[in-house]
Amino acid sequence: MSAYAPVADIKGLCETWAMRFLLILCAASLTGCSSGFIPSRPTEQTIDRLEQRLSKVSCIGSLDSWERHYTFMSEPFLGWDYDWYDYGKIDVDLREAGFEEFKGGRHIHARVPEHQRMLDDRPYKVAFGEYDVSEDRLSLTHCGANI
Repeated sequence: MSAYAPVADIKGLCETWAMRFLLILCAASLTGCSSGFIPSRPTEQTIDRLEQRLSKVSCIGSLDSWERHYTFMSEPFLGWDYDWYDYGKIDVDLREAGFEEFKGGRHIHARVPEHQRMLDDRPYKVAFGEYDVSEDRLSLTHCGANI
């Protein structure tokens, strides 16, 4: 008789397709892939480049007029409560500074801020889009009145 008994027998656990999938997924997310489910913040240097592009867009003008939020692009992952992040693209979310709760400044997040998940039809200026890091390309989907 042994001095201890195992809490669970995990022999054969790695033989199931689900466990293999999770192990591969975990390994891939830790190896510097361009996407994964581990939240991470874009670097200050990358946001500096992005904001240089933003400051040249006529409908944006001075960045001091905006509360600026940046996260890696994400989407729901397999219906779970987790997101799948694309580390090569940054979500750009600008809100008019001085309007109610929007104070201004730069905010770099690892996860999408809650206010971005909520519907909002109040009358203030917004700008939304994405920045492709490797191509140094900014694409705005909307810039103007929040409608």
